[in-house]
Amino acid sequence: MIQKLNGRIDGKHIELERDAGLPSGTPVTVEIGTSPLSIEERRSRIEESCGVWKDDDDIAEIFEQILRERELRPCRDVDFDAPS
Repeated sequence: MIQKLNGRIDGKHIELERDAGLPSGTPVTVEIGTSPLSIEERRSRIEESCGVWKDDDDIAEIFEQILRERELRPCRDVDFDAPS
């Protein structure tokens, strides 16, 4: 019997949107595919990540360290003709 059910991943577990009608412990084969996010879900994820560092007192020092390390390393040559 093949069913197509939607769900969400939570770590190593999948929460199905509805009951599969199978007893707990039944072996199944899962084919994973992602669904496109809705505009609302995309906006929510962007808003969650914006301003994540705003209250982090260490962020200025972290970026200063990155800039210092960049100044110490020479730029690397880029061969635009190299196969990718």
